[in-house]
Amino acid sequence: MTTKDVQQENEFDKFVGKDPVEDQLNTTKGLVGAFQKLQRRVAKNEARSTDTVEIKTTTGDYASGWDGRRVLNTVDNNYKIYADGAWRQIVAY
Repeated sequence: MTTKDVQQENEFDKFVGKDPVEDQLNTTKGLVGAFQKLQRRVAKNEARSTDTVEIKTTTGDYASGWDGRRVLNTVDNNYKIYADGAWRQIVAY
Protein backbone atom coordinates (compact mmCIF):
# COMPACT_ATOMS: atom_id res chain seq x y z
CA MET A 1 0.00 0.00 0.00
CA THR A 2 1.45 3.34 -1.00
CA THR A 3 1.33 6.58 0.93
CA LYS A 4 -1.27 7.89 -1.53
CA ASP A 5 -3.48 4.83 -0.87
CA VAL A 6 -3.27 5.44 2.89
CA GLN A 7 -4.19 9.10 2.43
CA GLN A 8 -7.20 8.17 0.29
CA GLU A 9 -8.28 5.57 2.82
CA ASN A 10 -8.02 8.13 5.62
CA GLU A 11 -10.13 10.56 3.63
CA PHE A 12 -12.72 7.81 3.07
CA ASP A 13 -12.76 6.99 6.80
CA LYS A 14 -13.82 10.57 7.60
CA PHE A 15 -17.09 9.97 5.79
CA VAL A 16 -17.85 6.39 6.76
CA GLY A 17 -20.89 6.29 9.00
CA LYS A 18 -21.89 9.84 8.19
CA ASP A 19 -25.24 10.46 6.60
CA PRO A 20 -25.24 13.68 4.57
CA VAL A 21 -29.05 13.78 4.63
CA GLU A 22 -29.07 13.54 8.43
CA ASP A 23 -26.41 16.26 8.65
CA GLN A 24 -28.56 18.47 6.41
CA LEU A 25 -31.65 17.84 8.56
CA ASN A 26 -29.75 18.68 11.76
CA THR A 27 -28.46 21.89 10.20
CA THR A 28 -31.96 22.81 9.01
CA LYS A 29 -33.45 22.10 12.44
CA GLY A 30 -30.83 24.32 14.01
CA LEU A 31 -31.57 27.19 11.62
CA VAL A 32 -35.32 26.84 12.13
CA GLY A 33 -34.81 26.85 15.90
CA ALA A 34 -32.69 30.00 15.73
CA PHE A 35 -35.26 31.72 13.53
CA GLN A 36 -38.10 30.79 15.89
CA LYS A 37 -36.11 32.14 18.85
CA LEU A 38 -35.55 35.41 17.00
CA GLN A 39 -39.27 35.66 16.21
CA ARG A 40 -40.08 35.25 19.92
CA ARG A 41 -37.56 37.94 20.87
CA VAL A 42 -39.01 40.35 18.32
CA ALA A 43 -42.51 39.61 19.59
CA LYS A 44 -41.31 40.45 23.11
CA ASN A 45 -39.54 43.56 21.81
CA GLU A 46 -36.22 42.17 23.07
CA ALA A 47 -34.47 42.35 19.70
CA ARG A 48 -33.45 45.96 19.33
CA SER A 49 -31.46 47.45 16.52
CA THR A 50 -28.57 49.77 17.24
CA ASP A 51 -27.46 50.06 13.63
CA THR A 52 -30.37 52.20 12.42
CA VAL A 53 -31.40 55.78 13.00
CA GLU A 54 -35.05 56.41 13.75
CA ILE A 55 -36.71 59.53 12.35
CA LYS A 56 -39.00 61.24 14.88
CA THR A 57 -41.48 63.79 13.54
CA THR A 58 -42.91 64.98 16.87
CA THR A 59 -41.35 67.15 19.53
CA GLY A 60 -39.63 65.75 22.61
CA ASP A 61 -37.83 62.52 23.44
CA TYR A 62 -39.23 59.03 23.59
CA ALA A 63 -40.19 58.05 27.13
CA SER A 64 -37.78 55.13 27.12
CA GLY A 65 -34.96 53.65 25.14
CA TRP A 66 -32.08 51.19 25.18
CA ASP A 67 -28.37 51.81 25.01
CA GLY A 68 -27.44 52.61 21.44
CA ARG A 69 -30.91 53.70 20.27
CA ARG A 70 -30.43 56.63 17.90
CA VAL A 71 -33.05 59.21 16.95
CA LEU A 72 -33.01 62.11 14.51
CA ASN A 73 -35.78 64.52 15.52
CA THR A 74 -36.87 66.61 12.55
CA VAL A 75 -39.08 68.88 14.68
CA ASP A 76 -36.61 69.68 17.45
CA ASN A 77 -33.74 69.63 14.93
CA ASN A 78 -31.42 67.38 16.92
CA TYR A 79 -29.75 64.00 16.86
CA LYS A 80 -29.71 62.02 20.11
CA ILE A 81 -28.53 58.66 21.35
CA TYR A 82 -29.77 56.79 24.41
CA ALA A 83 -26.92 55.89 26.76
CA ASP A 84 -26.67 55.04 30.45
CA GLY A 85 -30.40 55.49 31.06
CA ALA A 86 -30.85 58.90 29.42
CA TRP A 87 -31.06 60.64 26.05
CA ARG A 88 -27.79 62.36 25.11
CA GLN A 89 -27.79 65.07 22.48
CA ILE A 90 -25.08 64.55 19.90
CA VAL A 91 -25.80 67.53 17.69
CA ALA A 92 -28.40 70.28 17.25
CA TYR A 93 -28.89 71.79 13.82
